[in-house]
Amino acid sequence: MLARVAEVLAWWAVLLGAWLMSLNAFSFAELTTATCVALPGALVACAARRAVGGRWHVRVRWARWLRFAPWAILHDTVSVLRLAAGPDRPDDDSFDEVELTRAEDGHEAFATALVSAAPGSVVVDADHRRLLVHRLPIGDTGLTGAVHR
Repeated sequence: MLARVAEVLAWWAVLLGAWLMSLNAFSFAELTTATCVALPGALVACAARRAVGGRWHVRVRWARWLRFAPWAILHDTVSVLRLAAGPDRPDDDSFDEVELTRAEDGHEAFATALVSAAPGSVVVDADHRRLLVHRLPIGDTGLTGAVHR
């Protein structure tokens, strides 16, 4: 019972934080609305996870991948804007398979979220051992290599 309450509170905090981060002006009304709306969302998220039988165990060692994220996001943002503003748009985007060395619960989801956070790549398919990543031709930042290990 305590684990379920903790899960609901964790989802509630994540959803509340996402709402508040999307605001351009903070007010008491927004805080009240976010607080109230996040609770049903948290309950639905918990029910959905139980319905699919999902279990994630986040590993501390995965945090080392995060050191690649700021550079990858900055590099890809500038590169994508440069591609969009340029007169010629290259046709050599690609699909690459990134093998995941561990088939642990949550590994695929964490790797997918991190690789897709950079604007130059998006995971379009995944199973427990690989990610299919669509990449723009803007150079490699090492992010996909990091989640491979």
